[in-house]
Amino acid sequence: EPITVALLQHPSTAIIDYTGSQRFGTWIEKNCGDKLVYTETAGCNGVVVHSTDNIDGLISGLANALCGFSAQMCTSPQNIHIPKAGLQTDQGHLSAAAFEARLTEAINRNTSEPRKAAAFCAAIQAEESLAILKALAEDKRARVALASRPYDHPDFPNARTATPLVLAVSSGDKALYQEEHFAPVSFLILEDSADDALENAAYLAETFGAISSYLYSADAAFTAKAQDRFAEAG
Repeated sequence: EPITVALLQHPSTAIIDYTGSQRFGTWIEKNCGDKLVYTETAGCNGVVVHSTDNIDGLISGLANALCGFSAQMCTSPQNIHIPKAGLQTDQGHLSAAAFEARLTEAINRNTSEPRKAAAFCAAIQAEESLAILKALAEDKRARVALASRPYDHPDFPNARTATPLVLAVSSGDKALYQEEHFAPVSFLILEDSADDALENAAYLAETFGAISSYLYSADAAFTAKAQDRFAEAG
């Protein structure tokens, strides 16, 4: 039987340090005011892609982050904001479509073999996460850029597993990506420009919460601008 609420309300409990869903975090804040309460209840973490002098490293690092622990960490990236026109790299201009293809290919490499997939993705904590993946994959507002699939864990045959789901969406479909989804899912969000990508990512952080924000840029002026905007977002 769940015992969390009883522990939270126990007179001997003086400090509550909570990480998890906004719904339960809000309940704690409203109902446990006699305690010292700390909550981290949202991780709508954004990645702004502007330009890079190391496209291989960008793709590899981002793919690893999307696979790592099946995106079940509060610092896991979820929303990848990329200009529709693509980006400048050390290998020339890369279109948004080519960026998507390279990123999904890298994720596939990470998860191609069960032992490799298990090392990156580990296991899925809750059945609810699989339900989230299914519902998002079937949402007509998104295009599936990379489907999620289970894999056979070599050490734990009964483990609940899933590879990352990558969805391509338009910037206007904020209802899809403006909240944290506790599942291995990420959104490739096509923005009109890099400035729009930065503004949307910062807006989501200050409005819906984030624990981390990420930027790829080889341009010093844009980097400074992003640092200031994310600092303003808190």
